[in-house]
Amino acid sequence: MLLSTRSLLHFLPRYWLLAVGLLTAVAATAQPAPVVFGLLDTRELTAAPFAHDSSAAVILCDYGTTRIAHGNGYRLQTTFERVLRVKVLRNSGTHWGTLEVTLWPGEQMYVFQGCTYNLEHGAVQRSPLDGAGKPAEESGGHRLYKLILPNVHEGSVVEFRFSVISYRRTSLKSWQFQRDVPVRWSEYRVAFPRELDFRALLHGALPVLPDSVALAAVPTGLLAPQWDHRWAMRQVPAFVPEPFMATPLDHLAWLEFSWAGTHIASRTSYTYENTWESIGQQLLDDDDFGRALGQPAFLKEEVAGLPGPAAAPLAARIAAVRALVMQHVKYNGDDGIWLSRPLRDTYRSVNRGNPADVNLLLVAALRTAHIDANPVLLSTLDNGRVNERFPSRGAFNYVLAHVQLTDGQDLLLDATDPSLPSGTVPERCLNGSGRLLPPDARAARWVPLLPQQRLTHFRQLQLSLSAGGELQGTMHEEYSGYAAARQRAELGKQGAASYCRQLTTAHPDWNPTNIAIAARTEPEKPLALDYQIAATTRPTAEGSYYLSPLAEFGLTHNPFTASRRRYPIDFGMPQDETLLVTLTLPPGYALASLPSPQIVDLPDNGGRFVCSASSTDGVVQLSSRLTLRKSTYQMADYEQLRELYRLLLAKQAEKLEIRKPG
Repeated sequence: MLLSTRSLLHFLPRYWLLAVGLLTAVAATAQPAPVVFGLLDTRELTAAPFAHDSSAAVILCDYGTTRIAHGNGYRLQTTFERVLRVKVLRNSGTHWGTLEVTLWPGEQMYVFQGCTYNLEHGAVQRSPLDGAGKPAEESGGHRLYKLILPNVHEGSVVEFRFSVISYRRTSLKSWQFQRDVPVRWSEYRVAFPRELDFRALLHGALPVLPDSVALAAVPTGLLAPQWDHRWAMRQVPAFVPEPFMATPLDHLAWLEFSWAGTHIASRTSYTYENTWESIGQQLLDDDDFGRALGQPAFLKEEVAGLPGPAAAPLAARIAAVRALVMQHVKYNGDDGIWLSRPLRDTYRSVNRGNPADVNLLLVAALRTAHIDANPVLLSTLDNGRVNERFPSRGAFNYVLAHVQLTDGQDLLLDATDPSLPSGTVPERCLNGSGRLLPPDARAARWVPLLPQQRLTHFRQLQLSLSAGGELQGTMHEEYSGYAAARQRAELGKQGAASYCRQLTTAHPDWNPTNIAIAARTEPEKPLALDYQIAATTRPTAEGSYYLSPLAEFGLTHNPFTASRRRYPIDFGMPQDETLLVTLTLPPGYALASLPSPQIVDLPDNGGRFVCSASSTDGVVQLSSRLTLRKSTYQMADYEQLRELYRLLLAKQAEKLEIRKPG
């Protein structure tokens, strides 16, 4: 139900951390429900209230509640209920007539209602949900329900109501206030017994309404038997992702909960408190995580054949262990911090696995090679950034391996991506910080997840122009760092033939031929492309030629066209884009004028664009280089960054006038 991507806000507080389980200024039960299923205002079926809305749909009200209460046999029962009402304004918004609900193991849907409302000849026509609500898909114990309403078209109002109960999951569901369409009203209420304690985390920059629950810490003994809390937002704007926004989920307005512990009824202390240390200890004690590590016997013979401390430096030994793991186990593309099966089975027979299967095996293999290694828990870009003040085991969905080098530096290792050299964290993992978990959970600490490579693309074009307008030459390209990883991933995905066809499609006027790819499977080296190109240009009536090779092979567009930026610009890693052109002119021809050089600098040494030209003895040299020295730029940098790209494109678009003197 949540969007799948996020980036860090710096201009406003990104989070409000709220201690739930407190006396409140406004009890949720004192507020009437903002929407009642089946009670519709007929004005919502007319066009007048939506005259100023340009979106495909408008969410009129999204109302949810979660209540944890004692059920039969003193078991805790969790009940989640949601009522969603949406106005469809255009045909592109009719997908709101389908609601998908995913149930986790132990959850059961026991109420499901839906109705489409249309105004026909002045009367309200109701088209109720038809079907028994059977799951459309089942995978890994999860069940996906699809509630599909009939007769949904432009002008309809659609409404859903469903309830989910669970006796096995004592948790509070997250709540999403902001969607990709405007929301008129969104509200969430929670209630749970006094012995439970939860924390709530409000993401994004949008505040809740002033009459939402006010939270302030009080002693445990003053707590009421049942806690009631309420959060509401009004007129929530549609969330629109922007270019170079690695993790949009950081900016989306949504509410997340984490179990904080359990109270002893008669005391002010916890029977159990959920902290990062306690979470770490749980993981270390789990058979599918910490207890599977050590020096497994099945690895000893394999590792014994690798170079030892006397034969190779530490970096080479680490790389050899990583290569051994990648030789036997491939990444299956899933996420997860738990082993899906014993390490021995993953290594010996299955040969595939999630990040825990692969990288916990890497930790175990490093330890077997007498290299002190430990796991690092993290959250990928898709999953959102971990808040270090908000202990939650569910925040993690990925595992890396860690080795502390002799100089005290942290070395992070991953064996899921053979296209990356040893010691390079996958791009999807460059997301804030990870939790290093050594054998003693008290020594756990946060480590930054920083790029160890740049994204570098270098091109060198050798080009000759004949008096008849034929252009012929060679192109040499090199991709290094994360650029090489991206290209190698594309090569593996498409295959060499399709990859080369794509290159031809990108430059149809230049007819790339004889494409050769070097170092395709050698991640320690740049990925290199060499190919020949040929094109034809026509002279003007005066016999001059106009060429702009930098525009033909340089950047194609400005990614920053909006007049303002709402969120930081996240490139993921520093970048370097270089294009060198050598143009040999036909005998008797010369440049009419030499292009002027240009240098554009970003503030605070954030980056630079440099373009220069020279001409000697009928040979023209052009150089264009864009350097972005930061991974992330703030909104205050947006105008300068957009202007840099504008000037870059304008300079690359300048045409060279080539003519015969006289």
